[in-house]
Formats: sequence, structure tokens, C-alpha cells
Amino acid sequence: MNKSKIMTIYFLVRRGVVSSIYGMGIYVVAFLSCSIVVLLINGYQEAIRENGLLIVNNPLEFPMRIVIFINTFYLAVIAAMSISKERESGMLEVLFYGPVCTSSYILGKYTEQIAKYCILLVFYGLFFMVLGKLKNFVYTKEIF
Repeated sequence: MNKSKIMTIYFLVRRGVVSSIYGMGIYVVAFLSCSIVVLLINGYQEAIRENGLLIVNNPLEFPMRIVIFINTFYLAVIAAMSISKERESGMLEVLFYGPVCTSSYILGKYTEQIAKYCILLVFYGLFFMVLGKLKNFVYTKEIF
């Protein structure tokens, strides 16, 4: 890979991540995911209060899977919308007539989504650690 392709990928990733950070979508999805998790955990605690005991191997595994599913779906929809919006506005044609080739554009978009996903995973890792401490759930070695 030559330097111009790497720089193209870098700028595409930076543009996408910065626009996500300054946009509202990623925060709305994070809020909704965290709200669903809190509701599930409160349901677990309510079951403990009513029955005196709740036997669950990993109480945070199902909420983690829900968060991962919601965020994967969100990022897939956002990626498709981003590409279609760029194509519709004519920006894609301008990019391809310039120094951007198709493979570097697709790799840049893919890397952008991976970068967003990693940022969200770090946030959710911290969220689940704090939630586990607040709700007195113990993490097993299988989760982390």
C-alpha cells in the first residue's frame, strides 16, 4: 500500500469518527443501550427481592449481548446511510475522480466503523464495570 492510499484511509476515518463524536446519533444509541441494560439489571434485582435468590451464571452476559447487537445494527445502518448519502450528493463521484480509489474508500469506511465500534466498546466496558460495582455483581473470568 502506498502512502497516498494510507493517507486517504486516515482522512476518511478521521472525518467519520469526528462527525460521529459531534453528532447526536451515537449518544442516543449509547443512552438507549444503557437504559435497556439498567432495566434488565433492575429486573434481576427485583427477582432477587421477590424470590430471595436468582441463579444466573453470568448476570451481565445477556445485557452485554443486547448492547453489542444494538450497536452493531446501528453502525451497519449508519455506514449504509453514509455511503448512500455521499453517492446521492455527488461526493462519491468527486472522490473517485480525484486521488481516491475504490479500494481505499471502502477500506477507509470499514476502518471508520471499526474505530467507532472500539470507542463504543471501551465506553461500554467502563459502563459495565461501574454498573457491576454499583449493583454488586461479580465478574467472572469468562467475561473479562
